[in-house]
Amino acid sequence: MKLTQRYRKLNFWNKLFVWAALCTFSAFVLFLLLQPFAATKSNQAKSLKNEEKTLIGIEEITQMIGDKEAELKDYLSKKYPLGYSLFGVYNFEVIVPEKSVLNDNFEFRWDVVKVNEINQNYISLTLPGIYDKRKHNLVSGHKAILPLKKGAIVSPLLIVDTIVTVEMVGSNTPYIFAIGFKPEK
Repeated sequence: MKLTQRYRKLNFWNKLFVWAALCTFSAFVLFLLLQPFAATKSNQAKSLKNEEKTLIGIEEITQMIGDKEAELKDYLSKKYPLGYSLFGVYNFEVIVPEKSVLNDNFEFRWDVVKVNEINQNYISLTLPGIYDKRKHNLVSGHKAILPLKKGAIVSPLLIVDTIVTVEMVGSNTPYIFAIGFKPEK
């Protein structure tokens, strides 16, 4: 029996269902084919403007971190004689300026840093990996929870004879933190 003969034997409701299925299938195929062309020029322009704002925002945040580092250089150098680095957190994104004040014993691995949670009272961070060149040891995946107050300090790690401390040095958004090394007493 041919397909056309089978179609003729269907009652009205079954024929309606067949046509509805064909229309749905063809609309889905058409949707898939036209989706790459759906973005209009105005949407593309808006997207480009948003990307520019994001880039400008990161540059401004990096500048704020640099200004804070210049402001607190003497304080941080005395408090963390083995070195330190500043980084910022803005909208669950970690911004790390390129320069750090570290001695030759340590190196940061910033690729593992992430913001786990931010609420009104505290911030939870996964700290950067810290490579101790003296012992060829990588410490990674440690978490720190800091109150959202300027001057809040947490010392989550002890590496050989060195205390690793995370301190909040800027309480406004973006939040600015110093992670530093000092000798164990």
